[in-house]
Amino acid sequence: MGEPSADPSSSSPRTHSQPYTISMIPQTPEGITIYLNHYRPFRLKMLELSPEAFLTTHSTASSFLQSTWESRLLNPLGRTFFATNSETNKSEILSSLTLWRNAPNSINWEITALYTLPSARRQGIAAALIKSAEDYAVQQMRSEAEGEPEREEFCILSLAVRKKGNNVAKVTKFYEKVGFFIVGSENEQNDQGGVVWFEKKVGILRRKNRRIRPRGMKYNSAI
Repeated sequence: MGEPSADPSSSSPRTHSQPYTISMIPQTPEGITIYLNHYRPFRLKMLELSPEAFLTTHSTASSFLQSTWESRLLNPLGRTFFATNSETNKSEILSSLTLWRNAPNSINWEITALYTLPSARRQGIAAALIKSAEDYAVQQMRSEAEGEPEREEFCILSLAVRKKGNNVAKVTKFYEKVGFFIVGSENEQNDQGGVVWFEKKVGILRRKNRRIRPRGMKYNSAI
């Protein structure tokens, strides 16, 4: 997976907090409609507004067939969350992220393609999206652990931020505020720009003496 996230705290005038709704796009025919009619335009818009923040380019994503978009939504290892204004335009996406699981039954999850429209930043939306993704991952782990005393009920969330085009110090401050910490970085590769990796452990660790090793993820291109 590995699509980096944009700076969620990029400068924009601080505005009064507006009510917003966080939703997860269901993997159903209705969800496909939402994904194609609302998320796809938002995804293309983020690639156009902040091309330096992502590996996928606007031209590449624009050429995707409808079947490609549908397969991304229906991938059993991925879930897409988005935020809309709950009082005005309920169909306009303000922010989104995609949560990927490393493999079936894995404790490793990755937050990718986190992006918030400039006009909607500094209102707590990105943090709320991350919390929704965390809650979903933990709930999945707990559901899978039912009846299995030795099964872990925690997970490791990670995300990558490109150094190129981002204020790394500001981004670090934001992610540390929501519980992440830096676990590594990679230098520039093929003019793509280096990345900083963040990680966070959430849920319940059953075995007190268990040591958790960082999974040493690589900077891969998104599908």
